[in-house]
Amino acid sequence: MKRFLFFFTIATVSTSFLSTSVRAAILIEDGKARRTVTSSDDSRVAADGLSLRGSRRVGIGLEAEGPLGFLGANLELNFTPRWGFGGGFGGSPGEYQAYTFQVKHVLAGEWLLPYMSFGYAKWYTTGSPKGSMTTTNPSFLADRFLNENQRRSGDFAVHMIYPAFGLQYVQLKGDWAGASLYAEVVLLIDVDGFETVPTGTLGFLYYF
Repeated sequence: MKRFLFFFTIATVSTSFLSTSVRAAILIEDGKARRTVTSSDDSRVAADGLSLRGSRRVGIGLEAEGPLGFLGANLELNFTPRWGFGGGFGGSPGEYQAYTFQVKHVLAGEWLLPYMSFGYAKWYTTGSPKGSMTTTNPSFLADRFLNENQRRSGDFAVHMIYPAFGLQYVQLKGDWAGASLYAEVVLLIDVDGFETVPTGTLGFLYYF
């Protein structure tokens, strides 16, 4: 978890450079430069979260401890202010890879947007078997989703569907307009064994 918090903080700070767009004007009086005024671009203002999703249709970001496994990058396309489609790629380094596809529906809200989503995720290994996997990140992969043969060989492909409910904070104006943080409660359902595991997701998205 400490690794995620460190990586998440770095990603959030770095994104401020993407979201910063200012212009400077020099006021001149009596032939002398008096002062420099820096102002935010007026286009970086939205009345509410749905308005922002309507004007900024693409979001990119990071998430951890959810359908993408330990850590992953995701992309969201807003077809309408309330409906969007997303996908992502991630996993856990040295253990497995993961990808997801999901549909998202935003319910309402101004700067705090409740939403629901439903998706498909696959966690899998590639190449030659990795050997025994008695522990994984997250731990429920080995404990709940892998059988004895898969844990012994380190070779597996787990197919999951999931419903999720989340809350998303969206910055509506200023230099950080378009940046957002979200938290989700997710129920991962193994399609093959019908095992279910509740988990949570923390993520960051920037809309442009």
